Amino acid sequence: MLTSKDLFSIPYYNKGAVFTGSQRDFRFRVEKIAEEDKSPEFKLTIYPDKVCYDLTPDAEKEEIFFPFDNDGLTAIAEAINNHK
Repeated sequence: MLTSKDLFSIPYYNKGAVFTGSQRDFRFRVEKIAEEDKSPEFKLTIYPDKVCYDLTPDAEKEEIFFPFDNDGLTAIAEAINNHK
């Protein structure tokens, strides 16, 4: 069971780092998205555990956005744990 502490903390993502992992039969990627004129967000991408992120077709990737705060990290952990 993944917890928000497993996903590191806000300063990790502020450095431009990306967190990747796998669980059961899927992989996931957590990153900070900062677009001009918008508040930063977390982007969680879930994709099949067949090949790496770069080789997975976009059609097979599921993207979910969360607030860029500690509650967002908690929600990301819950989304990963509840993914079917």
